[in-house]
Amino acid sequence: MSYCLNPKCQNPQNPDQARFCAYCGTRLRLGDRFRALRLISIGGMGRTFLGVDEADDSNAKCIIKQLSLQQQDTNNAQKAAESFRQEATRLQVLGQHPQIPELLAYFEADHQLGIAGEPALVHKYIEGESLATELETEGTFRENQVRQVLIELLPVLRFIHSHQVIHRDINPHNIIRRPPPESSLSQLPTQKTRKRFYSWGGRGSELFLVDFSAAKLTTKTVLARTGTMIGSAAYTASEQLMGKAIATSDLYSLGVTCIHLLTNVHPFDMFNSLEGKWVWIDYLRQPVS
Repeated sequence: MSYCLNPKCQNPQNPDQARFCAYCGTRLRLGDRFRALRLISIGGMGRTFLGVDEADDSNAKCIIKQLSLQQQDTNNAQKAAESFRQEATRLQVLGQHPQIPELLAYFEADHQLGIAGEPALVHKYIEGESLATELETEGTFRENQVRQVLIELLPVLRFIHSHQVIHRDINPHNIIRRPPPESSLSQLPTQKTRKRFYSWGGRGSELFLVDFSAAKLTTKTVLARTGTMIGSAAYTASEQLMGKAIATSDLYSLGVTCIHLLTNVHPFDMFNSLEGKWVWIDYLRQPVS
């Protein structure tokens, strides 16, 4: 199926190889290369699609993010467009890291073919499941699993911070585990055993940090200025809640993510607000060293 990218189209589903939308006439390939297959999510700032890169010999899957400007006034639209452009710029640099999705293309509103006229960026699709999904289906992580998460992700944070970028939204939903090649699992008897093998840090699996839409460049005066509070509140450091995110705010979010994985208890339920301290140890099902 081809999905029309025109946000006003009332019947966006089209045949696989169609060139133009049968309902509204919009050209279906973005930049004569990327085809949207289905809508993944929709929010106040735009829509996200699963797509395919038809310039790739293997028709590799990709993610198409489209910014919605038509519902916003001129001032807000300009700010949103600039923020979206900055996200693309960040991904262009950060996507060079093997554990961050690579940016494939960015389209300004006036550079798109067809009548949709909304900015869009395209990055590689990471096959796999989020740690949030793993936690839901497999249950509490063991200490060695959480240690493996830290071993794989701390170097990624070091990389993005070295480029003066703060992610600002690290949580189990934004960490994707790509499974190892099927050949490395061929000796394991069942699908469930295979899944447990790589979710526990088995050879060949790899963690990816995704969704840099909330990321922000740091500046020398970042501590002196108050900005916008962005991120998933349950995993967010206090300084970030006040709009003053710094690099260690990401470390805090990763730490909260880890205790969530260890306990399978929502972070809000593990913080004693009366005493101002974490009580996650009380929720451990297995002791940690």
